[in-house]
Amino acid sequence: RCSHIVSHIDHRISVGGSHQHHFVNPHGYRFNVGCYSEALGCAVTGEPVAADTWFPFYRWRHAHCEGCGMHLGWFFANADNHSFFGLIVDNIQTD
Repeated sequence: RCSHIVSHIDHRISVGGSHQHHFVNPHGYRFNVGCYSEALGCAVTGEPVAADTWFPFYRWRHAHCEGCGMHLGWFFANADNHSFFGLIVDNIQTD
């Protein structure tokens, strides 16, 4: 929305065999999610949640734009401290 750059194309990663994933949340909302190793333009909020995770063994937290506060996706982390961002492709701008 505010055109704040949140990640870079070089930070795209594959998780579960793919960079992009298509998910539906428990409320029926559909998301096209891209995985990124870093998203320095995101603020991560909330407590880690295991329920309804799209990536087994990972807990999620919300990721918001540092520029305008718009929900951009989620930050996923597992017990081994491996983490990544799952960002809604239609809501982000990458450099």
